[in-house]
Amino acid sequence: MRQCIALTYGMITMVDDAIGRIVARLRALGLDRNTVVIFTSDHGDFMGDHGLMLKHGLHFEGVIHMPFIWSDPDNAAAGTTDLLSGTIDIGTTVLSRAGLAPFHGSQGSTWSAPRVRTSGCRVWA
Repeated sequence: MRQCIALTYGMITMVDDAIGRIVARLRALGLDRNTVVIFTSDHGDFMGDHGLMLKHGLHFEGVIHMPFIWSDPDNAAAGTTDLLSGTIDIGTTVLSRAGLAPFHGSQGSTWSAPRVRTSGCRVWA
């Protein structure tokens, strides 16, 4: 179990470093002022909690908490949030950030107030 956890933490560190390089490159090119960067994954991992590894059909915190990064030049001082949300909300929030209405039948909620579309702003997900 310790080896699996160590390898997983190594993988997470590699991904964190890669995201850091992307954000640094955007800053170096001056693109960070008009680029929204979004990163997430599909689920968390038990990482040994409850004697379990990987994921299963059990609704424990290790699986329902997932990594999510939203880097937004219009909301740079936001920090972190304890907002209860799920992957169903990501699409609606991205559309809202771009100033677009969600598609008919969308069940997700937006994490922020609708915004007016900003010319030249990139939204990458």
